[in-house]
Amino acid sequence: MKKIVFALLLIFSINFLFARTLDFTFKFPTTMYLSNGDKEYSAPSPVVFSPGIGFVWPNEGFLAIEPSLNFYSSYYLWHDGRALPAEIENRTATTLSFLLDVPAAFTLDIKNTKLRFNAGAAMLCRFGWLSNGATESDDVTAINQYFWSKARFFYLSGGVSWMVPLTSTSKFGPFFNFYLPVGSIFAREGLNGMILSAGLKVSI
Repeated sequence: MKKIVFALLLIFSINFLFARTLDFTFKFPTTMYLSNGDKEYSAPSPVVFSPGIGFVWPNEGFLAIEPSLNFYSSYYLWHDGRALPAEIENRTATTLSFLLDVPAAFTLDIKNTKLRFNAGAAMLCRFGWLSNGATESDDVTAINQYFWSKARFFYLSGGVSWMVPLTSTSKFGPFFNFYLPVGSIFAREGLNGMILSAGLKVSI
């Protein structure tokens, strides 16, 4: 009973403190994951649909935070000590990826629109399992270890969006984000893993 009361009080407090100044956002981007692996084995840089959800707080003023969480799935194989994107017929692991971005947002109000720039840090959380028909279970273990080693999950993020009124309480517009693979750079893999994302965003 105490837990239920606490949960209700927490929800009420969040609503009271943030509801009037918080916008929820829904993102519908196409995302490219840059791969510089051996083209004889690696698939071309994957392009995927990666929907997401987030919020902007506060929704008025110059400075805000704009965290978001996007997800997508892809295929990987293991070659020469690296996890590489794979075509479906050559896949070893199927992965589910979650991209958590926590940037600061800087907003310029232009007439009835909002031009917003953001910059911050992001984490790419990838979880792989053995694909149907594949037998290299040891390679799946190596792929997962590769994802989390040498801070390959850590990114610096930046982007821009332009939001225009959709209704009296909602906005929509295009956005572009890029994610710089800090871990891969320090692992001497260059820009392998760089992410470029563009699409439409709706806020309510």
